[in-house]
Amino acid sequence: MFGCQRKVWNELLAEKIEYHKKYKRALRNYPSSLKKQFAYLEKMDSVPLSNTQKELEKAWIRNIEKGSYPKFIPKGREKKSYVLLSSKNNLEVILKSKRNNFIFFGKIGWLKFTCHQAFPEGGKILHARLSNRSAGYFHISICFERNIEVEQIKKIRSDFVEGLDYSQTRLAVSSSKRFDPKGGDIHWYRKLEERLALEQKRLSSKKLFSKNWWKQKEKLAKVHARAVFKRNDFLHKYSHSLASFCDAIAIENLNMKEMAEQNRFGKNVMDNGWGKLRKFLTCKMEQRGKKLVVVSKYFPSSRKCNFCGYVNNSISLDDRMITCPSCLCTYDRDLNAAKNIREEGIRLLRTGGPPGIARWNSPSGS
Repeated sequence: MFGCQRKVWNELLAEKIEYHKKYKRALRNYPSSLKKQFAYLEKMDSVPLSNTQKELEKAWIRNIEKGSYPKFIPKGREKKSYVLLSSKNNLEVILKSKRNNFIFFGKIGWLKFTCHQAFPEGGKILHARLSNRSAGYFHISICFERNIEVEQIKKIRSDFVEGLDYSQTRLAVSSSKRFDPKGGDIHWYRKLEERLALEQKRLSSKKLFSKNWWKQKEKLAKVHARAVFKRNDFLHKYSHSLASFCDAIAIENLNMKEMAEQNRFGKNVMDNGWGKLRKFLTCKMEQRGKKLVVVSKYFPSSRKCNFCGYVNNSISLDDRMITCPSCLCTYDRDLNAAKNIREEGIRLLRTGGPPGIARWNSPSGS
């Protein structure tokens, strides 16, 4: 199916380009026209092929506006996932235990799968996506529809508001110190660097695209996948503990891509997964009717003293323990920033205003 989607994309795109060059107009073609020429397409489910055609139409419109054509998909670079609809493909699930379950997946038939999460009660299956993560793992994600009422928290208790500040070495620093990750819980990619270097060295000694090369490539992909799985597992558990305890959480609106490009922080920034943590927190707080407050990145959380409110613009990135020139208090830079983010989050919750942009609208604001 993955290869057939690539085939449909390339064949339809070639027809569209040839027609556009000849008549200067867009051609509306469909996968059904290819089934006579390529008989094996008849054995495939029609919904993924029609989805490929719809994606091609969107890509054609985007590229034509820029004065170019969409690109062909080379072999081995195809999108290794596709979706089936329950209404047309009759998706059926049989749940027995955690590791002994079956799903009827279109023309593939019955597949045995391990269920990592309980199915919601009273839910209706809309569609399912089968994907391959290139490390020998296949996943099926099932989309449910159900009617639920999320009860919003009417009164947010200030004692249950937490501020989180991003940290290169610790991922996050909480204002109450109760939710600080331990050093051994993070840096998943860093811990596997030696193993990755060894597997990469073995891969480089294999003949390109030989059977042993593909076997070694899969071994290397599994090491990368292990880092991803461990990172996602920790971030889900960490965000769950925060969302279960706190009525509201305040974080900074940081541009992680820009931060990764500066000062050679790219590997640490990407390994920490701060952006994914924010995504998980957003989802889990909404499910519980709680608030996630995003403070402006121009808010001087690190430069403002939490004791007296003085803003010290002379602080550099290397300063970790800071002595305030106004009140002479010595404090930890990250913990002080987390407390300031918490107080700013409480202020925004009380005023109902934008996330600090109206007040802190420039890097030098105070």
